[in-house]
Amino acid sequence: EILNDSICMAHEAVSSRLPEAGTTMTMALLLGDGVYIAHVGVSRAYLGERGRLRLLTQDQSVAARLLEMGRATPDEAAMQRNILYKALGQGAQIEPDILYHDLNPGHYLLLCCDGLWDKVSDKEMSAIIDASPTPGAACRNLVDRANENGGDDNITVILAARGWPESAHREVG
Repeated sequence: EILNDSICMAHEAVSSRLPEAGTTMTMALLLGDGVYIAHVGVSRAYLGERGRLRLLTQDQSVAARLLEMGRATPDEAAMQRNILYKALGQGAQIEPDILYHDLNPGHYLLLCCDGLWDKVSDKEMSAIIDASPTPGAACRNLVDRANENGGDDNITVILAARGWPESAHREVG
């Protein structure tokens, strides 16, 4: 309820202040051993552990829908990536996807915008996170890699971990 209300408030704020605009939002509420996620648009939430990164959210874009239906190749769909069918500030009401996942010891939650995932593959994100000594260093390394790969958009990255892997000692360069 808290997440849904928060998304609705953000939707109303964007709609009233910037009536021609739309934006994406993914947020998380950590409670006990679990995480609740609210999602609208193409920002993403991933659940990770050493050596593994799993996408939790589903992109709400024309490109994702075309791929899901088998109506476009990844290259063809890429041309539609910025056309969202659900976004804050668009339409009279918003209905976010609300998800729940356990966050076990050794797991982490990665929230990021398309400025990261469009420039850094899931496999590379996982490797960078695994090689970083702290969540803060992992975030900096991910942003640096996105910029190295031609980043031309905002790059937002948030990592929340239940224990950071002991064996991650070296920085990715």
